[in-house]
Amino acid sequence: MESVLDCLKIQDKQIFEDLLVYRTHDAHRLLKRLDHIHKSLQDADQKGHLKQIVPTTTKQFLQQVIQCYYRCIESMKLARSVEKLLHPWRSTYEAYIHDELSAFVSSVISKENPDLASLTAVSNLLELNLVVRDAVVKILVPFLNWIERCLGLLTRKPPLDLSTTEAGNLYILVKIVLQLFQSCPLGTAITENNLPQYKSLESILNTVYSILDIDGYATDCVLLAGTTFSYVLTTVSTPAVTVSAFWSTFQSLNNPDFKFSTDILKTPEYTPCLSNPFRKSLGPVCLVKGMVACSSAELLCYQGENQSNIFITDLYPVMIGYCTGPINLHFHSFSLLLSWFKKFSMCLSQSENFHIGKLEISAIFPQTLTLVYLNWDSPVEDVAEIVGEIFRMLLECWDTTSTKHKTSRKELDNDLPESVLSKLETTPWYVKGKYRILAILLSHMDQEKILTRYPEIRKHLQQCMSTNYLAPCGADVYKSFLQQIRKQNGSDISVWITIWLETMMQSLTNSNTLLRSNTNHYWVQSTLKVLPSVGDFLQEHMSDVLYSSNTQFPRQHVLHAWVVVSKVIRNLTGREAQDSTLLREALYSSSEETRAEAISLMCCSLRKAESLSERDSTLLMEILPFNLKIDSAPFRQHLGASVKKLLARIRDSCLAGLKVKKDTLIGPSLTFVEWLHQLLVDNLMPGACYQRRKTCLDLLTIVYDTLVYQTDSRQRKSFTPESTLSLVAYAREQNLWDFFSASNKVCLLQCLCDGADEIQEMAAHLLMKYFQWPLLSYSSRPRMTQEDFACHLLTHALNCCNSPKASESQSGALLTKIIFTKYVVEQGWTFEMSLTEVGVHCTVQPLNNPRGDNAAVKFLRTLISFIVKTLEASKTNVVLASRTSPVHGFVTACTRCVTETVDLLCKHLSDLDTVVMEMISLNIDVIDTMLKVMARDSEMELCPSFAEIGSALESWIAESEDTYTESTSLSAEYQYLLSWCWINLKESCKSLGHLTEVLDQNKEGAMKTIHRISQVFLNILTNCRHKGVIEGCRSAFARFCYSLFTSINKELNQIPELILKESLSTLVTKATSTSTTRMSAGLPIIIQTIVSCERKYKKTKLLQTALDSLFHITSLPLAAQLDDKFDLPQVHGLNILNSLYSDSSLSASLTQYIENTVKLVVDSFGSPAWAIRNAATRLFSALVTRIFGPRKSLEEGACNTLSFQEFAAHYPEIPPFMLGQLDRALQTDIGAVDKLHPSLFPVLTLLSHLGPTETAEQQHSLITEFKSRIEFLLASPVYYLRHLTASAFVAMITVQSVKDSMISLLKDIPENPCPSHKYNRLHGTLLCLEKTLVVHNACISETDCVDVMKVLKTRAWISSDPAVCPLITNTYLSVLNKLTELFPAKVRTDSLHLVRLMQKSATCHYKSVNLGQGVLTKNLVQCLLRNHDWEVENDDELVHDLLGGTEKDAKLACVSTLECMLESRTWQALQWSTIQGQLIDVLHRETYPPLLANCLSLLLNIHNTHGTNSDTAEQLYQYCCNHGDSQGGSLEATILAVMAIGIKNSFDISRPSSPDLIAWCNRVLKASRTTGDEHFRLAAAQAMGTAGHVIMSPSGVSEDVTHQECVVKLFQALSNLIQDDDTDVRVQAMEIIPHLCYKGRSIEYGAVQYNTGYQLLFEFLHMSYWWSEAVVSSLVKMLYQPKDVHACITHKLTTCQQQLFEQEDDTFCTESIFTRLQIYKSLKNIVGKCEDEQSYSSIQCLRETGQALSADLVFVEDFLNTHVKGKPVYNVCMDTAVLSAIAGCVLFGLVLVDANVLSELFNSTQLQNIISNPNLPPSFIHRICGTSNQDRNWLE
Repeated sequence: MESVLDCLKIQDKQIFEDLLVYRTHDAHRLLKRLDHIHKSLQDADQKGHLKQIVPTTTKQFLQQVIQCYYRCIESMKLARSVEKLLHPWRSTYEAYIHDELSAFVSSVISKENPDLASLTAVSNLLELNLVVRDAVVKILVPFLNWIERCLGLLTRKPPLDLSTTEAGNLYILVKIVLQLFQSCPLGTAITENNLPQYKSLESILNTVYSILDIDGYATDCVLLAGTTFSYVLTTVSTPAVTVSAFWSTFQSLNNPDFKFSTDILKTPEYTPCLSNPFRKSLGPVCLVKGMVACSSAELLCYQGENQSNIFITDLYPVMIGYCTGPINLHFHSFSLLLSWFKKFSMCLSQSENFHIGKLEISAIFPQTLTLVYLNWDSPVEDVAEIVGEIFRMLLECWDTTSTKHKTSRKELDNDLPESVLSKLETTPWYVKGKYRILAILLSHMDQEKILTRYPEIRKHLQQCMSTNYLAPCGADVYKSFLQQIRKQNGSDISVWITIWLETMMQSLTNSNTLLRSNTNHYWVQSTLKVLPSVGDFLQEHMSDVLYSSNTQFPRQHVLHAWVVVSKVIRNLTGREAQDSTLLREALYSSSEETRAEAISLMCCSLRKAESLSERDSTLLMEILPFNLKIDSAPFRQHLGASVKKLLARIRDSCLAGLKVKKDTLIGPSLTFVEWLHQLLVDNLMPGACYQRRKTCLDLLTIVYDTLVYQTDSRQRKSFTPESTLSLVAYAREQNLWDFFSASNKVCLLQCLCDGADEIQEMAAHLLMKYFQWPLLSYSSRPRMTQEDFACHLLTHALNCCNSPKASESQSGALLTKIIFTKYVVEQGWTFEMSLTEVGVHCTVQPLNNPRGDNAAVKFLRTLISFIVKTLEASKTNVVLASRTSPVHGFVTACTRCVTETVDLLCKHLSDLDTVVMEMISLNIDVIDTMLKVMARDSEMELCPSFAEIGSALESWIAESEDTYTESTSLSAEYQYLLSWCWINLKESCKSLGHLTEVLDQNKEGAMKTIHRISQVFLNILTNCRHKGVIEGCRSAFARFCYSLFTSINKELNQIPELILKESLSTLVTKATSTSTTRMSAGLPIIIQTIVSCERKYKKTKLLQTALDSLFHITSLPLAAQLDDKFDLPQVHGLNILNSLYSDSSLSASLTQYIENTVKLVVDSFGSPAWAIRNAATRLFSALVTRIFGPRKSLEEGACNTLSFQEFAAHYPEIPPFMLGQLDRALQTDIGAVDKLHPSLFPVLTLLSHLGPTETAEQQHSLITEFKSRIEFLLASPVYYLRHLTASAFVAMITVQSVKDSMISLLKDIPENPCPSHKYNRLHGTLLCLEKTLVVHNACISETDCVDVMKVLKTRAWISSDPAVCPLITNTYLSVLNKLTELFPAKVRTDSLHLVRLMQKSATCHYKSVNLGQGVLTKNLVQCLLRNHDWEVENDDELVHDLLGGTEKDAKLACVSTLECMLESRTWQALQWSTIQGQLIDVLHRETYPPLLANCLSLLLNIHNTHGTNSDTAEQLYQYCCNHGDSQGGSLEATILAVMAIGIKNSFDISRPSSPDLIAWCNRVLKASRTTGDEHFRLAAAQAMGTAGHVIMSPSGVSEDVTHQECVVKLFQALSNLIQDDDTDVRVQAMEIIPHLCYKGRSIEYGAVQYNTGYQLLFEFLHMSYWWSEAVVSSLVKMLYQPKDVHACITHKLTTCQQQLFEQEDDTFCTESIFTRLQIYKSLKNIVGKCEDEQSYSSIQCLRETGQALSADLVFVEDFLNTHVKGKPVYNVCMDTAVLSAIAGCVLFGLVLVDANVLSELFNSTQLQNIISNPNLPPSFIHRICGTSNQDRNWLE
């Protein structure tokens, strides 16, 4: 082979070996390599070199190419590319090539049991290669015999017993049969007995028929069989024979008495008989589908003798029958109907034999429309989309029928589009299916007509954008409107401006975040794509709004919309946004969505190779550092996507620049990437929070993926081109892009010690994929060899593995795996490791091992010895072992080394299987040990409770410690011991799952091992109560089952089935006494995991087995006497069913069982056993979610979208069953609470979930029967049952009868007071009215509303009768409210009159406490205030009366309603200043804390909105001073915030600060530091927003020392608040930042994010108070305190690990080391300002503190040389507190260096030695040097 390649000068000699083992992700690279070889062959052929090659060598080459061709035949592109290599040889070696290809087919058919790969290759060759087809034709008879034999072997087994491989073989064989019939004229051969292939063909066809006839075969196989059989039918002699044969076959599939025979293909003897019921199975559906697909127009239009219809219309009733049949067939049935309509449309438009007058076509349109309405929101996946396409084809057929064939529309019933639009008008806006239909309808109706008939469509589409589940379909409708506008008006956008501009602007600036986001994503994109000129108009329009001083739109929302429009314009046209001012403001915006879009605007472009502009580069370098620490995951994702686009642009533009050798185009881009990379690495510094590290690692991954070429990359799209290598090389020549330097590697290695698993895994991924191992050079550590460095890493890794803390052990295991992979497996290094009491010691042996495989096995065996050693320690002292010998770290490390090292698995080491077996045995021992520890002396057969586990652990501790005493808190020993048990169980279970995947399952003893593992899993899942352990075991058990299902060993394939059957059988035999835990513990997990794993392989045998058993178990009769010691099998059955129905992956398979499960659950509600009723309730909840989907609740309440007709169509057996249950319930006395039928709750709950329904003839009688029965239940004495009954009753009210139903309900209420025993019925009737007004509000007209109000007024006694319960009166009030909201202009006056009567009656009569009185009072007050016409009656008497009353509930309601009115800002006419005075009166009168807190909160909000006059502010101040300290909790916090109003009012520039001001500042500072109660921190932030900027702003009294102290305290408080973990506190604190006015402010925008605000706060301080010694002194204290570093390091070195869970040094927002860097910048600026102004008084305070610095620097230097030496990566300096303390010393020293007048205080050499110490984190050193930004000559 190599001689041929050498002769042809082909360099790629590995290509053929790579092709034989190729994987899908290698295809794009192999195609390029094959293209190069093909070009070489062509050149050689043209030059005549091919003829000079020896024939023997040439044949070897061709044989190798052909072998690769067979291997690559699954990939069409790759196969064709390989086949091209044969073209140059065809002229000379054509016969040889043909013989080789033919020989392959012969070799396959010679096999008794060909494998799946060979069968697939034959099938693909038949499809792609003419030579193979000709070869098959030549050997047709033996080939058919071979197919017959193979099919016979496979179909002898029951379908469910076929393995995954056998099912795949059967599918491919059926496909080959189809290909044979397509390529060979076999259709007529089957009708002639004398042909040699007749018998084989007959047998094959019978086999294909049996696949259709027998249930259980894979769906794709049955579909293919249907197509194959139908294709055969269409190739017989005449259409008459074909149609007759089809109906005969269809009849035989539906009628077991009718036997199939191939004789039906010879003569037409049968006509369609459609009256027989269809068999509801997949086979007949697939036959019909295949027939429709394979038939020509001529065949479909065939009309037999004495037949009224043609063939295609005879098929229509069949498909309607299947579409209305079982729900599990709906996908295929509706797909069939869609195919039928496509053929029907083709016949209508093309066929000349299609005589429209002969058709009964008028029934097709209404029947299909009914199907569309019932299934436009089908629960079956993809059916709703298919229904939409059916409707599209229906409209096309209707158009063709009514135009081309000149059929009168009267003959076709009504105007189809008009009738559909009428249906859509009455459908609630939240029904998803209507929008899919409306989008299609727009292509057949004029938009003006639709907007005139349906004016609410704009509002409804806007509402769609406020929900994620409706947004896409609503966007499709909007896009259809746009397309029609463009079609009718071209580029003229005036129509769009008239119709849509207002709606667009309202949506873009709405307060609903989701509405804005979806509008930007869907509407803006569609608008600018369809109508490009709208983009310029919108951009200009929004710019005008932003620059206008008088606008009604929120600025941040408009700015966000402007950015989105600009981004879309750039993506579509390539034009950049010209307004840099608005762009920069967006980049600094406080809105995360605005910032994300602004960054994306700069990163995206229409041109993929557009270079980075100078403006964009400057802005990105300015704002990216502020966006690394963001707690919003969506923002981080958007940022990553944007940076990925930008880097791809930079890469492609630089490559283009390299080609044309334009260095000026490349330089800025290279510099930007270098800056970005260094920024990301520096921010990985120890002490960085999770969010910062996560963002940086995400972006680093993107940088490497985009700019680093990987030969083994698996990227299929957007892969990095190989030419990137030249770009990186060029950058390295410029001393840039040193991505994989030693310092960068150390930064990532240190990330492995992060407490978050995600950070560890991301860092490990980068280290494994991109970095070179071993470390090639480390210039800053010249004395450390590669071996020493490796030992340092491994020692740390193994010590971490031996840590009891889970995060540390995981980190150690990960690092161990990296070392094992990179050093041991890839480099062959051998380590000597020993485990002692003081830790692990490691050395490296010389690299002269003759057998490198031994190094890996030796390493693993050493780890196993550590596991054995730590496990033995538990046998001597359990408590001590939990601290010093945790086991789980070494287990995880060994497992990851074995299972995640790809190179190791590929080598198939002989000793590896032994290691795996040892690991499995050790894991089982660990699990047994842990279970024994937790059970102690109790019996292992019983599942110990948490109390028993606690007692067992306490006894272990007491036994090991003589002085141990029990306490209420968990001791450290108990924490260690409990954690030790749980983590070991979890990790050992996970280890078993992983090891099963790599276990050699064919090895002797493997079966026994597998059974042992299965017993361990079952033991854990049934004997353990810890959720974490159970979930860990679940994932491991899933891996275990996957490996068994995919095994080629059939015995192993059957183990999951055996486990399933054994688990189910134990439920009946009461063998589940070990599972006396809540929700059946792990039993549901066992069943669910097994059937879920099986489902992934497209099989449902075990699911069906499980369901049959579960239905049987749950239907078992209860024993006469229940034994509490044993679990009821029925309970377990229901719990398992619940877990199955909660699994979304099983939803499609379980849909057909929903009806039976509902019946089971409803019956279980009547069980006498509480445990069964409880389990049934949980299962019922899962069923409701599965039937109706997640409950959708919007502003007006729950939106139930499934109508009664749809419900009855999808689940036809449930409505009659529920009706029967209601009949049984009504046979009992509904007035007796203890005799209520248990089925009422589930039945009424199901009915209450239904949405508005239409009048339908099919269900009209059923709906009437339901209403008549439900109406009786409205009088139930159970309050909740009345609510449920009312919801169910409203669901039965059809859209057409809403008004009549409401009037009927009202007339049911007597006009005069009724007896009290009828009050329940009265309440139920009013509930029905209330819910009707909510559900059917779109169907109620103004006239209907007035009529209802007239009748309602005649029942006014309900509002005034003191005997009426307040709950009833409240419902009556709610009805009035709903009516008023619908049409306020018509009914407000009458409603308000009734409300006032109600309020008067309530005040007079309800003196004592009555049920519901508080709710009634609250709603009355809200109704009075909201319905009061403040524009006409601008008086405050109403508020005065409400606040001055005696009822606390009324006053509370009044205050809370005023709060809502203030927030809505729609009641501008209210005299808020007067209301402030009335609220202050309430404060002086009342003592009720909630009322006082609400009043104070309202006063604060009024002040922030409308201001406060001096007198009112003074009164508030006095009140707060008098009551501030006497209150507690939230009231005290509110007083603190309100007190700021008085502080602001009393603060006088001309006089110094008062003691009260200092006291208030102290309180604010104290509140900002409060932990655990966010009320005080939020109040502190509110107080700062009210008065902080007034006090902090420089003024005439600023030089007063007391005032400076106040500024310092408020600065410290604001610093705490801006860094608070609570988002609300941070947002509130940021409101002060825009008001901090000072000269030289770098960012002038009003709304900025908190990271920017934090910097501005420091900027304000050093720009405004650089002269203040108090300010400088406070900054110095925040940066550095003498001896702090000494105390911190000493504490870290001397304190032992006392607690398992230690408090973190920093929170998410508070990063002490980054805070110190910010303080250093401010101090440096102050020093510079002092030097500029020649005023040094403020920095003299540095001298006293600086005198102690020298001693601390000496201590730090000594510490680094003593304790950190020889530990370049992992040392004490990684500790956040230690590194922060060192940073404080160093940075303060740099401040003193900057202040030249103070430089004599210490020796700068000490500082130099510390900064240059190689054992400090590299990112820390770089960050320190980068922050100081000064000449470092003094360091040299």
